[in-house]
Amino acid sequence: MKKVLGILIVLALLGGGFYYYMSMPPSITTSGPITATHLDTAMPATKAAATTTTVAMATPAATPAAAPAATPAVAAAAPAGGLKKYQLGQPGSTAKFQLGESLRGSPITVVGVTPKVAGEVAVNLADLSTAQVGEIKIDALDLQTDNQNRNNALHRRILETDKFPYIVFKPTKIVGLTGPGAVGSTHNFQIEGNLTIRDVTKPVTFAGSLTVVSENSITGKATSKVNKGDFNLVVPNLAFIANVSEAVTLDIEFNAVPLAG
Repeated sequence: MKKVLGILIVLALLGGGFYYYMSMPPSITTSGPITATHLDTAMPATKAAATTTTVAMATPAATPAAAPAATPAVAAAAPAGGLKKYQLGQPGSTAKFQLGESLRGSPITVVGVTPKVAGEVAVNLADLSTAQVGEIKIDALDLQTDNQNRNNALHRRILETDKFPYIVFKPTKIVGLTGPGAVGSTHNFQIEGNLTIRDVTKPVTFAGSLTVVSENSITGKATSKVNKGDFNLVVPNLAFIANVSEAVTLDIEFNAVPLAG
């Protein structure tokens, strides 16, 4: 009887320690805006100048994605005078991930989202083929799901956001944008580039569409799928979580508005 009681006490202590660990807040949190590398339109989009611009917090807006055309659209010789700079992170921009898992035997889709997305694009609405996209920065510290314990595990153990607070995408090529961008028109595209999560960088391609709402507003959505193992992302082994999908869907929804100043 004493042996059984001892085992129960040990299990209770272990369970309490696990609950305490999972319930602890992330070691680092952020508030306010984040910054992204400033896009220098005098250079190709992959060689942006090393200055920063502050981008405000955002709220979501979605535009359906579609299959892109195969026309190359990056023009290193595009005249800077014809390009207008826009910034992401104004109302309407979000970054989101989705993956499947079984929680206590029931299949669910886990969704994590943050409105803290920073970046710049340069567009000439008379000729979309000259468009340039700068570095896109996502605040990993601010990613939130619908469960605080999951958030803690995401920040502390999976992404280790105390060491790696940002997810960064650096575009290298735009495909599919061509012709003029009339107000009300929608255009499909692909953006190839390098995605860094934690300390791992891999080439990925985002596919999506944009809509020219007005000369001062371009909205859209870009989506990619990655394997969590490619970025050394390991989900904690817990008895009540199983069948965590290897594939992770990444979405960036954006509302680009003219860059102030």
